[in-house]
Amino acid sequence: MRENDLLNDTSIPDPNNPHNYMLDTSAFNKLADKYSDLELFIRSKSFGFMYYKTANQDYELGGIGANVYDENCLPTYYKKSEALERKRPLFYEIQEKLEIKRVSSVASLMINHWILDGTYRIWDDHSVEGKLMQKILDFKQDSKKRKKRPFSQNYDAMIAEAALYNDCILVTNDSDLRNMVNEDFLGRAIDYDELIRRINSYSATISTVHLK
Repeated sequence: MRENDLLNDTSIPDPNNPHNYMLDTSAFNKLADKYSDLELFIRSKSFGFMYYKTANQDYELGGIGANVYDENCLPTYYKKSEALERKRPLFYEIQEKLEIKRVSSVASLMINHWILDGTYRIWDDHSVEGKLMQKILDFKQDSKKRKKRPFSQNYDAMIAEAALYNDCILVTNDSDLRNMVNEDFLGRAIDYDELIRRINSYSATISTVHLK
């Protein structure tokens, strides 16, 4: 989403659709690297595949990930590499062509991470999604890096919770995040290559049915 766009794309996925996919930032990056796959993704929408993101992807794709916030919750540096700057137009194009919708996620105490437009919800730490989020937040809690960047796991935790809450399958190439989700919710997190396999498999099935 461009900075001057209104937050008007918040959506509630159809819980009966088995093809709701939540793309995390690593998935966006992989699709930008393999841009020729975009046509396959676009075609998959005609099969009912739907793609979603959280508000955090807007921050991360802009180069401001959770790991830039220090212990005072201040963004102390901006990770805007040359590679990211080259990909930025592709990120916009991917979101527009796939009509990627934003879903609600839990609010964070991080600066500017609470918007009263339905984008954020209050964290329910007693829910199954909330308990998973806490597990991810606790991951590598005692590391020196975590002490310096205490919010580094926040976006991972928030997107995992959002995927479960909104009946989506999380697509991430972060193996640690994927494993933590699947440990408690088997099959609810896959990597980019598995998504490609699913699209191709479903496409082949549809083509076979049409030929009969």
